[in-house]
Amino acid sequence: MFATGIFLFDPEPASAQSCSDWFRCNQRGCLCSCLGGSDSNCPPGTVSGTGSWYMCCYDPRRNRAFIVRYIDCCTTGSAPPCPTGCGCANGPPQNNWCGTGSVVCTRAVLVGTC
Repeated sequence: MFATGIFLFDPEPASAQSCSDWFRCNQRGCLCSCLGGSDSNCPPGTVSGTGSWYMCCYDPRRNRAFIVRYIDCCTTGSAPPCPTGCGCANGPPQNNWCGTGSVVCTRAVLVGTC
């Protein structure tokens, strides 16, 4: 049972830097993995935003849809530029979940099935 949980909740780390991954179906913003973070952790010097948004994304390999939570990582200063090839625009524009701060990047976390 524990191994199943890890398989379900761990996006494919080998391809974590691609906006075309199935679990990024509604991701907007820079990939945190391009800035020293990951889908599990915000990059150094940033914190998770106060809110998030959700989407059901279809995994063709498993022939199943999963709920993905998108969480912005924030800074109080100016956000660094997003490296070329790391900016995703796979859905409609989202709220600034950083309040008065700047969005640095967005994490994608699998939370369950749709």
